[in-house]
Amino acid sequence: MSLLTLAFSSLLVLAGCRSPEGYGPRSTMSDEDASATCLDELSSLVADSDADGLVAAFSEGVRSANPGLAERASELMSTIGGGTVEDGHLNQSEGSIGSGSIYVVSIATVTAPDGSVWQLRATDCTFNKDDPARVGLRTVEVIPNSVLEAPRGFSWYGTDDERWPTGIRLITSWDGWDPHTSPYSPDW
Repeated sequence: MSLLTLAFSSLLVLAGCRSPEGYGPRSTMSDEDASATCLDELSSLVADSDADGLVAAFSEGVRSANPGLAERASELMSTIGGGTVEDGHLNQSEGSIGSGSIYVVSIATVTAPDGSVWQLRATDCTFNKDDPARVGLRTVEVIPNSVLEAPRGFSWYGTDDERWPTGIRLITSWDGWDPHTSPYSPDW
């Protein structure tokens, strides 16, 4: 490391600036603002039926771990694309700068062009100091109408990277849904 680089890095630290490594575009926002911004972006993608844009919004890690992500995005857009996203809010946030990662979980109602109503849940990693490839969307889950109507045994995916799937989960019907097999099937 050159003396100039060392001096510049020291000045940044003293000035309170951080290296952008591991910080996403929403990392400096409050959880509520990060959630609203994420839902605004998803709203635009849904309104435009932009499957490619949705794939691009996922983190590099999710894109590389999910070779069928583009197909799932197209399937999702064929279901809700052209619709409106509304009543969005921050559901929860997990983590902190000190813990090394921050996840913001948002929920919204989607009304598809055919009038069907869906619930959308997005998990967005806004910061990950150990693995910047995880910054970006982690999951987008869409279910019929509302989680209040989901059958017993249904749960949203968690934010823990080791235990839960990533990418897109689209459940188009609760008919035949089985909590012991369906949550992890690519058909659900």
